Amino acid sequence: MTKRLLLTLLLCLILIAPSSALQAISIPQGPSSVPTQHEAETSLARFFPQDTFVFVSLRTDLEHLNGLGGVITKLISKLPNAPAQLPPLPTLLQGALGQMGIDFQGEVLSWLGQRAALGVGNLKALLPENPNAAPLTPDQMPLLLAFEVTDKAKAEAFVDKLLKIAAPRIEVTKNAGEVTTWEAPGLPIKVQLDSSSLLIGTGAGLAGALTRESKLNTYPRFQNTVGLLPAPDYNVLVYLDTPQLLQLQAMLGSNPNVDLSIVFALAQMGPLVLGGTILDERSLTLDIVQAVSKEAQDQFKLSGSKPINLDLAKTMPMGTSLLLQAADMPGLIRASLGLAGAMMATRGQNPDLLADQWKRALEGVKASSGLDLEAEIINALDSDFAMFVGYKPGEVGTSPFMGTIDPSAKIDMSMLSAGFVAQINDTAKGEALLQRLITYLKQAAEDNPELEIGEMDVSGAKLTLVKVSSPTYEAPIEIIVGYSNNIFLIATAQMLSVSGQVGDTPQYSEASAYFLPNPTTLWFMDSNGLTLFMDMQAALGIATARVFRNISRNLMSTPSPSDQNELAIDIAAHKEAQAATRPLAEAISSGSITTASSPTGDAMIRLVLTLNK
Repeated sequence: MTKRLLLTLLLCLILIAPSSALQAISIPQGPSSVPTQHEAETSLARFFPQDTFVFVSLRTDLEHLNGLGGVITKLISKLPNAPAQLPPLPTLLQGALGQMGIDFQGEVLSWLGQRAALGVGNLKALLPENPNAAPLTPDQMPLLLAFEVTDKAKAEAFVDKLLKIAAPRIEVTKNAGEVTTWEAPGLPIKVQLDSSSLLIGTGAGLAGALTRESKLNTYPRFQNTVGLLPAPDYNVLVYLDTPQLLQLQAMLGSNPNVDLSIVFALAQMGPLVLGGTILDERSLTLDIVQAVSKEAQDQFKLSGSKPINLDLAKTMPMGTSLLLQAADMPGLIRASLGLAGAMMATRGQNPDLLADQWKRALEGVKASSGLDLEAEIINALDSDFAMFVGYKPGEVGTSPFMGTIDPSAKIDMSMLSAGFVAQINDTAKGEALLQRLITYLKQAAEDNPELEIGEMDVSGAKLTLVKVSSPTYEAPIEIIVGYSNNIFLIATAQMLSVSGQVGDTPQYSEASAYFLPNPTTLWFMDSNGLTLFMDMQAALGIATARVFRNISRNLMSTPSPSDQNELAIDIAAHKEAQAATRPLAEAISSGSITTASSPTGDAMIRLVLTLNK
């Protein structure tokens, strides 16, 4: 986040919060108890009460601004009609603030330290004590901005100037000395400055910073959750005390059907902490961690996540543009049902209904097809499984999704391939699953001339070949099905014509360097995978617009006839959207999402987007 935004927030506080008298007292400089590797990000947490609802810490040094500016410049350069050369981010900020008469380099960076922080106090403090009470005044809102200061005199001069710009008609009272304060009857905030810190906040926010009661940096839940972050440092850190939302709901008790025991169990999930950084100067990284208590793990069946076998991901075919790998399908379903049921309970709904619906769905599948979905498929996938997609974008204006734009267009799957693999170590289960699928396909082919069932030999393994023909396809689609060496496979046959494996590509190699240790799930994407998403969104956006256009036309008292040129206009719009978005995809080298669990069952997610060099 840029300093321009920080200054905007500062000005907003000046304009919205009222004033109240406050004695100038020394700003407490309590010791930090956060793990050493994250002391820099959390140094300003010493000014915020331990029950702070939101805490945001930002890097504000010139090195970070230059690095962030380089990334922004690289992305903007890929936009249509982008300028040939963008000035550095500090120069842009200098120009923006210069319009206010502020010299960014000389009057801001000259005193601004490494970090700034924004905090919002306890959620309960934002609400009146009872429904009939008057709303809180802005001064009672616990809001605070804190800045590290390297030069008190220059910071003091800057605040003087800023207050004159923001409130030229208000008489400001300034008490200078070791601790300098600013206040005025008409000024909606208070400001306090010492040799190392600048605090700007409402009356309640500043009062909370100046007391010597327990602070956020010494709060065990804050310490423990921040300590889960895997990178050594972050440019942005966000702490969100999410349990406060659930605890507040429990205390309000507005719905008598809400199971409060479930609500309090969810509150044990712990706060969320997000850390954003740029690794190796081109990998945008966001880490998300949440401490999960043993009680919550047991209540919602969240424990027992199995790390995946990355060797399976590496064996996906060369040309894989999208990859999703996970393990333990039965465990994933149990955890999903448990957590979804808990969320239903917080809304006063019976969580058993979800389990009943799932049971009826399984029974319906068995009644209609004879397939015991749970016993024959789900329980067979108790080890690793992965889905992969390959995409080779055609020229602008072509897409596998053209049928959503032009109903007369044939579906061209030559650009798209896909597959599913699963490691089934129980040979009996694997062979039974294969035979069940083959039997189903043969039965379907008896009544459907568009299906042909045959066989093919690949490296000595006998595979079933399914050919699907249709007048709406440009060419038949061939799908292979097989089980060999504990691997179950369903894939388009064209994937077999590609030599090599995705694990050998530079894109996968660079992405794998940022995977969390012992990941439990993995998503991987290269630039073609991002192009696939963008092409699909472009087609669906135009198709959706057409639906609303037709609805609007039919609602008219005298419906107007469809414009014969609408199809040509839609096709041209789709081509234009592709031309605008594909350069953005080409700026991306790879992307990945990995999830993992700490040894005690805490949750971790990492998202990484790496730009091309």
